[in-house]
Amino acid sequence: MVNEVDTAVVNRDQRLDNVMSVETAVGVELDLVPAGMVVRILANILDLGILVIVTGTASTAITALQLGATGMGLSFLVIFAVTNFYFVFFDVYNNGRSPGKSVFDLRVIHDDGTPIRLPASIIRNLLRWVEFLPVAFLSALVSMALSNGARRIGDHAAGTLVIYERSYKERSVREGGTVFESPVVLTPTEKTVFVEFLERIDRIGETRATELAESLYPITKRRGADALSTVRGIAEGIRGGS
Repeated sequence: MVNEVDTAVVNRDQRLDNVMSVETAVGVELDLVPAGMVVRILANILDLGILVIVTGTASTAITALQLGATGMGLSFLVIFAVTNFYFVFFDVYNNGRSPGKSVFDLRVIHDDGTPIRLPASIIRNLLRWVEFLPVAFLSALVSMALSNGARRIGDHAAGTLVIYERSYKERSVREGGTVFESPVVLTPTEKTVFVEFLERIDRIGETRATELAESLYPITKRRGADALSTVRGIAEGIRGGS
């Protein structure tokens, strides 16, 4: 059976105040503010500037080694790797925030409100090459101008959305609860488990939720009500980008 949270969005509505209401399959409504085209372009320009500096520095260093054809091949390999995995790295290990997005308070997430995962990040970022042709990012700009939530072709393919980070944080604050840092480093998959657990608590009831929270004892080192409050707090921290 397909995971009920992963069955995608059952209702999505763009309101006049630019707040996108997303209702998940478990009946949880999220209010998110999609980033507009201009601010996304500015964030992308900043990221591309960083990429130019990093790849230029790496190429210069390799050229200085005077390796001839081998050095040229190595330079191309480094440029390819950095260019393709720069955004993927920050998507997965920095809660969907590249340096450019962080400066402009942006974040990329799944369009069902959950943190972005590796497969979606790879899809949306590899499609940058498709968007670049035949005219530099023209297709991406057209897609953003015409689509709900200013979504690139890569966003449509990967099921992602770029939002203002504060809308994610404000949602956690509105719902209350204490925010905790995880006592251990969590993988992207583990982070998603915590967030999806938080989305289900009201549906499954506190007793069952407590039992499930206790199953995370290897991470939380808590039992009973303390386990549930700790899991809630860690999930709020992950969802709020703290």
